[in-house]
Amino acid sequence: MEMDGAKDARKRPRAHQRWMIRHDMHEVLDIENKSFEYPWQEEDFIRALRQRNCIGMVAELDDKVVGYMIYELHKTRLHLLNMAVDPEYRRQGIGTDIVEKLAAKLSAQRRSSLGLKVCESNLPAQQFFRTCGLKAVGTSRNFYEESGEDAYNMRFRHLAPEQRVVQTIDRLESVTGTQWELVHKNGNGTYEPRELQRIDSEHGGLVLRTRGVMKNPENACDSLNELWHAGAYIDESSAQVLVPVETISQVRMNSGKDGQLGQEFTASHNARSRSLADRERMRKRDAHDSPGQGGRG
Repeated sequence: MEMDGAKDARKRPRAHQRWMIRHDMHEVLDIENKSFEYPWQEEDFIRALRQRNCIGMVAELDDKVVGYMIYELHKTRLHLLNMAVDPEYRRQGIGTDIVEKLAAKLSAQRRSSLGLKVCESNLPAQQFFRTCGLKAVGTSRNFYEESGEDAYNMRFRHLAPEQRVVQTIDRLESVTGTQWELVHKNGNGTYEPRELQRIDSEHGGLVLRTRGVMKNPENACDSLNELWHAGAYIDESSAQVLVPVETISQVRMNSGKDGQLGQEFTASHNARSRSLADRERMRKRDAHDSPGQGGRG
């Protein structure tokens, strides 16, 4: 899900993502040890990746592994077990790209949600995942064996195009205090209203537009592109602010106070099950060769 409308997205480095191989383990373990107070050991990674429904990916920049994720495939959902970005490469959008790569695998027909667990005391991680579109939906009490802390269950659900548009219009109106509408840009540069049912067939030319002229459209554009990867711009003839529909899948409202999107980890986020009890269940599942039966986060 490329965010080509955002100013910072055009400038930041884009890490290549590929499947994790055994040769990556040294760099992965180095990042793991620098990121977590209670890191996974090599055998934990190997045990997880032996499961048929478990996949490892790495993010590579200039032939160097700078981040990774381990996730599980379930019948109707994906579950993120472990994820980290090298401290030297944080706040560059790499973590956001990793999560969006995973979210792009969702569909309304099959796996429609992405879930994970995050420690209740890890506010930076909670904020990061909120910027990626995940919401807290519950709590797992005493989830972490080492600290006894609870974990928040966070989830992202795949939305159909028309649902994303309705959700985004609500957010735009809340932030700007101005009404917005869905329009289609014609070949002659004019716009005409469109119904939500026609989003799929005419996706390329659809735009969200303010209904009236804003007093400070430049400030509105800057604010929207700072808060979201929204691709907002100004129509010079009407002085109205517009947001292309093709960027809506990248709209991520930041609920934090600093107004920065794509904030990377400032502390280990513990987006995984690493309790001793869960590791024991992993061993038992491995021994019985029953992939896909869950039991970790």
